[in-house]
Amino acid sequence: RYYVNDGKGNFTRKLQGWPIVSVNASCVRINGDNGDIFIGARSIPGSYGMLPSSKLLKNDGHGNFTDATESLAPDLQKLGMVTDAQWADIEKKKKSALVVVGDWMPVTILKYVDGRLK
Repeated sequence: RYYVNDGKGNFTRKLQGWPIVSVNASCVRINGDNGDIFIGARSIPGSYGMLPSSKLLKNDGHGNFTDATESLAPDLQKLGMVTDAQWADIEKKKKSALVVVGDWMPVTILKYVDGRLK
């Protein structure tokens, strides 16, 4: 569900401009650079230990989001059992990378390269 804040503390549910995403999520992180959203998947219900698909939702700059996982971040589809993530400017280039941690997976750093998260 996606709620928009009017700046006065009032939230309204937005019914369009948000893809249907069905994920057992462990974390949701917003990239301060461009407003893209990472949804870290923790597990698949009924299939614990199988690799779930995390998601990258692309912001069009007007508060509308599309699921760009397959086209811009295919590595997220089998990333692992994510427990947390953080967007961070680890190279001091004023461009955020996504640092992801999880069970039975290494610390993973994904950066935007040619518009794709790799």
